[in-house]
Amino acid sequence: MMRRGFQITSSKSAFMAALTIIAIMGVAYGAFEAGLYKPNVIKTGQVTVDDSNGRVSARTRLVAIGKRSLWQVEVSPDSWRDCGADCEKELRKALAE
Repeated sequence: MMRRGFQITSSKSAFMAALTIIAIMGVAYGAFEAGLYKPNVIKTGQVTVDDSNGRVSARTRLVAIGKRSLWQVEVSPDSWRDCGADCEKELRKALAE
């Protein structure tokens, strides 16, 4: 006897499957925005740039997401941006906005 995988047999089941996927994504996004998701911080640091108003310092962190890791800079309290290998450049960009 051969087992069959998931099959969509009607538009109603397709609609329900799509609705379920959207609901799961909505809950995940809500949890992330509410701060329930905490990334795995591997390393922390600081970056300082010269601005028209003087010197500005910001915290940096190396976070692991799955098998990937990336640097982030804190551009305002609890607001982190991915900065790749150049956190100074991303901080200058945020200050210019």
